Amino acid sequence: MRTKLIAGIAAATLIAGSATFAYAQEQSNEQGHPRGGHMFERLTQELNLTEEQQASLRATMKENFSEMREGMGKYRSDRQAMAKLDPNAPDYQAQLDQLIANAQEAAKERVLMRAEHQKDIYALLTPEQQAQFAKMKQDRPMFDRHHEKKQKGCDK
Repeated sequence: MRTKLIAGIAAATLIAGSATFAYAQEQSNEQGHPRGGHMFERLTQELNLTEEQQASLRATMKENFSEMREGMGKYRSDRQAMAKLDPNAPDYQAQLDQLIANAQEAAKERVLMRAEHQKDIYALLTPEQQAQFAKMKQDRPMFDRHHEKKQKGCDK
């Protein structure tokens, strides 16, 4: 019974992930950039980027997206390994400890990658644009979903 439940949850997760990926693919713009292309447009407009800066930013964002995708593949494989764990296995705790170590390492890599991406973007900007970008981030956090929920009155 328990294994059927775990298998059902794993199948539902895979189906939901596939549907999300398909939807994201549909949401890409005509250049094939992911839906996050709005961030590129926003930076271009609000920071008044030159053509050269735009080209460099586009290349940087594309490279960063590829790196993030690789990280998501690692996350997916660890999640699948977690779903396959058998709590009755004699080495269950050792397997669990390994997955925990993998998750901690992945979290560290994500933080370092995000910091490196930020550094790459700042390197493309003039000092005035860097100040404006810092102000933009402070005024309107781009990735803070909790902040967005609070603004919509969903702060639970």
